[in-house]
Amino acid sequence: MTKNNPSKLSRVFAILALLGMIFISYRLFNANRTQDPQAGGSEALRHQAQTEAERKAAETNQTQERFNETHKNLDDLIEKLEKEIDEITSNDENEKPKKGPKYRPDGTLDYIIEIDPQTGNTIQYTQYYKDGERINYIHEYDPQTGNETKYTKYYKDGKTIYVIQEYDPQTGNETKYTKYYKDGKTIDYITDYDPITEEPIKETYYNSDGTIKEEKTF
Repeated sequence: MTKNNPSKLSRVFAILALLGMIFISYRLFNANRTQDPQAGGSEALRHQAQTEAERKAAETNQTQERFNETHKNLDDLIEKLEKEIDEITSNDENEKPKKGPKYRPDGTLDYIIEIDPQTGNTIQYTQYYKDGERINYIHEYDPQTGNETKYTKYYKDGKTIYVIQEYDPQTGNETKYTKYYKDGKTIDYITDYDPITEEPIKETYYNSDGTIKEEKTF
């Protein structure tokens, strides 16, 4: 039977003891790191505070967005109610028609009628394109006779004049027809009419520089 060498056993016990001390020291070190407020604790607190601040900021933004959406919906509702009220009051048989707009079902502006407050006659009718912004044409009327005095047609940009027709306020007959170039300022040609018969009596054609190109008399 072989006897154990006491020196070898001593070395083994010493190694085991050393390993145990290292293990215990390692556990204590980790425990101290977890509990040390100056090490990981302060960083964790800062991270927690930052996360909380971000959460509150997100909640504030969401609240503001909901408020803005609600405010917009209220504005749209008020505008819609105002249009409906105007439409109802304009159809009141006990009142004369008032100056005001007319809207399409989609909310775009259809036309505007202007009424003379003294005679109750229409003095201007403005028709808009489907976008409700560009003017299509305008009718103008004599406030006394109610006859049309002028018709202005616009190009599709809603600003540039295409044609102007003028009428006699007493008879309502056409007296003049003026066609413009695409700039809406330079006259292309003019046709003059007899105010009684509405027959053309003269035609004048212009160059693009505004000078007369040709005249015809009937």
